[in-house]
Amino acid sequence: MPVPRLLVEGKPLSSPLIASLNGVVVVPVSLLKPFGVEMQTSRTSEVWTVTLRRGSHWVQVQAFGWEAQTPSGRVKLERAVFPFQGELVVPLRQVAEALGLSVQAQ
Repeated sequence: MPVPRLLVEGKPLSSPLIASLNGVVVVPVSLLKPFGVEMQTSRTSEVWTVTLRRGSHWVQVQAFGWEAQTPSGRVKLERAVFPFQGELVVPLRQVAEALGLSVQAQ
C-alpha cells in the first residue's frame, strides 16, 4: 500500500523506512527525534522496551507488543511494535498523538 504524504506538527515526514501496513502507517522510533522526542531503550535477551518522551508526555512500547503504556493507562495499538534494522517500529499516529504531536496524512 502506498504511503500517504505525512505532516507531523505541520512539517513533512519522509523516509524510505516509512511503511503502510494494511492502511496503518508505521515508522521507526528514531524518525520522531526531530520533533523533540527523546528515547530511552532497555534491551535484554528477552525484552526490548523503548520509552519515548516529549515534554510531560511519554509512551512506552515493547517489541512485539500490541499495547502502549501512557500516563493515562494502556492503549491498544493498531499494529504490533516490531524490530527492524536495529530499532523498534511503531504505529505513527497513535504514538505521535500520545506524545502530543499532530499528524496529518494527505
